[in-house]
Amino acid sequence: MIEDLRKPEPVAALWRSGVIAGWGQLYNQRYIKGVILFGLEALTVYGIIYYADAAAYEHRCLQELDIPDDVMSPGLEDLITERNYHQDLYENYRVNYETHIWLTTLVVIYSMLDAYVDAHLWDFETDEELARPEESNREARISLDVSPYLYPDSEGGLGAGVSLSLWF
Repeated sequence: MIEDLRKPEPVAALWRSGVIAGWGQLYNQRYIKGVILFGLEALTVYGIIYYADAAAYEHRCLQELDIPDDVMSPGLEDLITERNYHQDLYENYRVNYETHIWLTTLVVIYSMLDAYVDAHLWDFETDEELARPEESNREARISLDVSPYLYPDSEGGLGAGVSLSLWF
């Protein structure tokens, strides 16, 4: 598989993530991060729609129960209790609606900043790349390194393991 060697433009990645969270990460070839951010945005947008609809329904129920607050009689107690129930539900749904708007905003802002930084850091070498020997003039090769190692186990003793590394 031939890797795309183009360097992404940071501003293009930023605006892509501003339109749809995760699109800038896909542009930067950070596929898992892009899918996760898109999923988070989809969930928060779904929450906005769900809670807006629920709050509108409870608001309609409140309007149908037009009861003056100062009227108290034995026949109105059940209606006042029902009104208070719908008022509490309406307030709860409205708060959740506003919370999901903020969550969506935060997901998009994080996605934009992350895509921008990832695009800027596209060609920076990682610690693993710096530790590898220079292979610029050699043919591609595949090597396997198997080495033992010791580690502390959960009971305070030592455990043994094998480390496998594949370089290509």
